[in-house]
Amino acid sequence: MHEAEGAPFHAIESLDSARRVPNAYVIMEGDWGGQIYLTAPVRLLRCDAPELESVLRELDAHAWSCNGGEGCGFFFEEREPFEGVSGGMGGGATQHELWLHPELVEAGFESRVRKVLLGENRT
Repeated sequence: MHEAEGAPFHAIESLDSARRVPNAYVIMEGDWGGQIYLTAPVRLLRCDAPELESVLRELDAHAWSCNGGEGCGFFFEEREPFEGVSGGMGGGATQHELWLHPELVEAGFESRVRKVLLGENRT
């Protein structure tokens, strides 16, 4: 999408690398970018890469269950807060907090996602 829009793209290879970049975000998508599931500043993450993958699979199974997990992924990139994230279903947005697609919030995923990614309510 960046290339099509002529926008700069600052990819970051891994979660560990992203933790060292002040404006790094994780972006989760499905349907080969046709759906943006969530964005979150990496500085807020209290999880590891396998936990990110687990949340992604759960969101993708709900939102795009017909593809068997193909076409979904998460990546890290340097962005500014309040930028749009191009994609289908209205795209997404980077914020100072977690952004979760409204349909996933409505479906009841917000609490689980916050618990895993942000470490909220962990015992």
